[in-house]
Amino acid sequence: MAKNSALSSGLKYCLLAPGLLLIGLAIVMPITVGFFAAFRSNGVWTLQNFQTVLTQAPYATVLVNTLMISVVVAAVSIGMAFPVCMFFARAGRIATGFFVASMTIVLAISMLVRTYAWQVILAYNGPLNEIAIAMGLYDQKQMMLFTRGAVVVAMIQFMTPYAALILFSAMRRVDHDIVLASRTLGASWWQGFRSAYWPQVSGSVVLATVLVFSMATGFFVAPALLGGPGEAMVGTQIHADLVFNYKNGAGLATAQGVVLAFILAIVTVAGFWLGGSSFLRSASR
Repeated sequence: MAKNSALSSGLKYCLLAPGLLLIGLAIVMPITVGFFAAFRSNGVWTLQNFQTVLTQAPYATVLVNTLMISVVVAAVSIGMAFPVCMFFARAGRIATGFFVASMTIVLAISMLVRTYAWQVILAYNGPLNEIAIAMGLYDQKQMMLFTRGAVVVAMIQFMTPYAALILFSAMRRVDHDIVLASRTLGASWWQGFRSAYWPQVSGSVVLATVLVFSMATGFFVAPALLGGPGEAMVGTQIHADLVFNYKNGAGLATAQGVVLAFILAIVTVAGFWLGGSSFLRSASR
């Protein structure tokens, strides 16, 4: 009996081996090699790469740009998705199916295709400029491409469906009887939302915000094709270092990745600490 149990256990480990090997070769090993490369400069173990990334141009500016743009994208994406999801979460089956299908179709469209579409829309001779001139909003055509606004708009379009699907799934599980009870007991709309509705969805809002923010920090296509030199983000700077900086590009690139990963870890822990309290604990307070 013991022999059969040992054989069964060994078979399980054998079945896990291919997956573990793939994870090790594709994820663990590159991250480990990159992490140690960040501490080497010109063949010497040093913190020079981190000092350069955190204090010298253009790296410090690029890092600030990345965080600022990602904060705006996360805030606007969540702000746009929240009321829409509140409405469709209580809609009928047909409307709900239409909403989910629309979000899924949008996500199925390549980011590259959408970015090139924004290039056409925002071009100097593009339709948006033509419409603005026809409506009398501008006296002359504006340069809309290669600006921070173009980068932010494209990123918001890409990230809003992710935020919407997360919020929608949470809002479908909301117990509206609790909200109704609060209104019956004399609570105003805002009081009912704050004390009965928000505690039930706050955790998912935090999750969606952290996800959108984290994904936005890693954008490459939109900043590269729609932004100018002043709107460079970490992804574009890492690419430039790896392609054009033959002397120490790998070390600087990995140092940027380590710094960004550290910031994202802090943001994730802080976000779940601030918004992780359950509905029951919130209600008891």
